[in-house]
Amino acid sequence: MPGEQAALTHEQVLDALVDVRVRSYGESSGRVELEVVGLATTYLQGELGDSRIQSVLAAAMLGDLEPGSRLLAVELLRHQTASTQIRHAPTEALLGDDNPGVRVAAAEAVSGLAAEGRVRQAPRQPLPRDDPALAVAHAMAGELFGMRFIYLEAGSGASQPVPPALIAAVREAIKAMLIVGGGIRTVDSAAAAVAAGADMVVTGTLVERASMVKEELQPIIGAVHAG
Repeated sequence: MPGEQAALTHEQVLDALVDVRVRSYGESSGRVELEVVGLATTYLQGELGDSRIQSVLAAAMLGDLEPGSRLLAVELLRHQTASTQIRHAPTEALLGDDNPGVRVAAAEAVSGLAAEGRVRQAPRQPLPRDDPALAVAHAMAGELFGMRFIYLEAGSGASQPVPPALIAAVREAIKAMLIVGGGIRTVDSAAAAVAAGADMVVTGTLVERASMVKEELQPIIGAVHAG
């Protein structure tokens, strides 16, 4: 290995990590050579099961690197999740990475770990209503975990329903049954949700507050069935 590597401890390499690039990778052998960019450029060779290789990739996955480098780290470590330390990295990437592509890759990496509480938290996080790509990533994660129903919820008593564009984006990405609720109080909002791809519409607050439930729900039910 080049002399630069001896000048830094492994911990210093991780602390100063700026980028990680793959110089070579043998899928059948599992051997990889990484170019690690930080205070100095260092090179690591070994198998993906090597703790030093894994720690660099885990740091890259969770660090402030370009999305391409984080995605690369997820792809390389996706078959190493038997290790508790390595399971932590894609789980945290699924929960907190701001790039939808990285989140989807992380979901695929931990899809076999759906029984673990920390992993199951990921598809249940509150999401911004103006970021369809992030909603799609979470819906895909839920489907990868084996969930047969995906529920887009604007919140009980929400002033506005889930945007149709967000519903449509999720509908296009998944095959699971899509349920939409929150803020649906009118025929138009129910019809818009169904037109965008909702399989079911939830109107809880309307039922709770309506003085004449049947009369107020009938037009909405009609709009859902017509869609």
